[in-house]
Amino acid sequence: MNEEVIPVNEERQSTSEEAATSKEELCEVNNQLHDKLQELEATNDDLANLLSSTDIATLFLDTALRVKRYTPAATRLVKLTPLDIGRPFGEIAQEFDADELVRDAHLVLRQLVPSETEISTAGGKWFLRRILPYRTKDDRINGVVVTFIDITESKWTGEQLRILNENLEQRVAARTGYLTLLRDLATIANQAHTPEEAYQAILDQVCRHMRWPVGHVCTPRCDDEGVFFDSGLWSLHPPERFQDLLWASREVTFRSGQGVVGQVIASGEPQWLTDVSAHELCIRSKAAENLGLTSVFLFPVLADKRVVAVLEFFATQALAPDTALIDVGAQVGALLGRVYERARAEERLRKLSEVVEQSPNAIIITDRAGTMEYVNPAFTQITGYGFGEAIGKNPRLIKGNETPLPVYKDLWRTITRGGTWHGEFHNRKKDGTMYWDYAAITPIHDGTGKITHFLGIQTDITERKEAEERARQRDSELAHMARLNTMGEMASLLAHELNQPLTAIVGYTNGAARRLRTQPGTDPELLQVLDRTVEVAKRAAEIVAGIRKFIRKEDKALQAVHINAVVREVLDLLGTEVRRSGISVETDLASGLPAVEGDTIQLEQVVLNLVRNGIDAMEAVPKRLRVLSLRTLISRGGELEIVVRDRGKGVSPEEAPRIFDAFVTTKSHGLGLGLSISRTIVEAHGGRIWVENDGEQGAVFHVALPVPSA
Repeated sequence: MNEEVIPVNEERQSTSEEAATSKEELCEVNNQLHDKLQELEATNDDLANLLSSTDIATLFLDTALRVKRYTPAATRLVKLTPLDIGRPFGEIAQEFDADELVRDAHLVLRQLVPSETEISTAGGKWFLRRILPYRTKDDRINGVVVTFIDITESKWTGEQLRILNENLEQRVAARTGYLTLLRDLATIANQAHTPEEAYQAILDQVCRHMRWPVGHVCTPRCDDEGVFFDSGLWSLHPPERFQDLLWASREVTFRSGQGVVGQVIASGEPQWLTDVSAHELCIRSKAAENLGLTSVFLFPVLADKRVVAVLEFFATQALAPDTALIDVGAQVGALLGRVYERARAEERLRKLSEVVEQSPNAIIITDRAGTMEYVNPAFTQITGYGFGEAIGKNPRLIKGNETPLPVYKDLWRTITRGGTWHGEFHNRKKDGTMYWDYAAITPIHDGTGKITHFLGIQTDITERKEAEERARQRDSELAHMARLNTMGEMASLLAHELNQPLTAIVGYTNGAARRLRTQPGTDPELLQVLDRTVEVAKRAAEIVAGIRKFIRKEDKALQAVHINAVVREVLDLLGTEVRRSGISVETDLASGLPAVEGDTIQLEQVVLNLVRNGIDAMEAVPKRLRVLSLRTLISRGGELEIVVRDRGKGVSPEEAPRIFDAFVTTKSHGLGLGLSISRTIVEAHGGRIWVENDGEQGAVFHVALPVPSA
């Protein structure tokens, strides 16, 4: 019986283990699904923010024209709520003809060709409606995207023209038959894309309606707006008959008050001459008379109270002035002036757009909160971020975290107060590359003076910065060479002057030591002092010779140098001087430091110079406060660092930039060569040397030497 139970238990245990394994796998799958859901939620959040930030009404419909998604701006045209997602679009109340949209959307889905049309709403607004196929990543058609761009402002001009037409109709309908002409001319002026197109169409229409054979336009010269000349725009019926007038007009110009055209320019009012041949102001009267032209009617085109063109019409009959037609001409001239102003405004806007788009400088427009609403192509080229990646983001997107926080505070304070801020940033591109830019950031105001946006113009100055750095390095190298030349001469002089006395010291001291050793009862400590004197003298000779070789760039034998040993040797060498000065020495020498490649004598000279400077710096300090600290460590950058700290008066801001220059000293004695020689030695070893003021008192000298790679 027990033997039968055992297999059953084992089977149950196996089943339990499998169940546990399945549970772990399910947990893992659930975790993965949770991560995917979080990613999807983040993507949906990004899309929701993008849709909510745009002011363009946009609808996303599926292939059955059911609502998939919409922007907040769309709710101003269509009465949409979140509950309408999935409903057929045609069933939802809206401000425009839904049947037409449904019909056009089906056509786009069939032909896969975008549709564009102008529509109006019940509220009197006009929109440019575009319908495009919705393409998925794998190029499948998954519905349509419908956008509505508000063009009410551009329609306003047309409406104003319409209102003007109605007013004119009321004024002249009772007494003239020019109503149709005026309506046609107003329509022509409104539909024209350029002033020249409008001028030509008006010439043709007036000549056709009035059965006048000649119509012509005079316009200002580009180089002198005070001089009008033949624009080249004519309406001739028939053309071959009036070529002489065309040629005569090409040979004359008009200034204010000169000829009948000049009278129009001067007065800004229409002119009517019944007989051009009898009028002394008509310069071309002879040519007109020969061609059988008798009467002439002229009216100005006024833009901002300035004459920008003069239209003239010639008739073969002697016509008395027609006040109604003169009034029509004045109104048409005003209409053409608006066409001229609109064209100029559009041209300025086009040029401004081209300047912004083609500018080599990065241009950014943000809202008051700093969210980017526009970036030009130069921004994407410089930073590597695409238009879609930048829009909706803060300029912190390119922040390099190297510009101090007070700079940003000053920037924000300046522009929010209405000022323009100028400065430099060290920013980061999309690929992580750092670059320098010079920025000018200024607020944009609306008509009431309220700040609505901020404009930033950034110039990439990386190359200039690099050139400045190269120039700085070149100047540093030139200064370094000058120091080397100066110290070379000084080293040669010192070597020459010191070698003989040092040799004499060694000789005399050795002789004295030998003689004392032959004398019984000689104090052994005295012999040790003499031997130490010989060692120090020889060492001084080696230092002088080493510096001379170093300055002359003679080959030196590099060896493994243990910095802690160098520090201890220098302290031992200066022990008597330290005790005599009443200075307490504190050392913190890191254990296990790697050796550096270099010249032991030269590196000892550097440490010796720094220690002696510390001793001299504390001469005026009370003895109880005289503390000299020496520390060795491996820095964060992986360099071997020597730190010498004293409790003297420190280094003033005026002295700091020149402290390592030759012949610069803060002491009442000395030549000022110690720190200069030390810097030259350290730099020759591939290292750095610098000084800082201690937070409490005194100066801190740092020497950083490279550690050979293992």
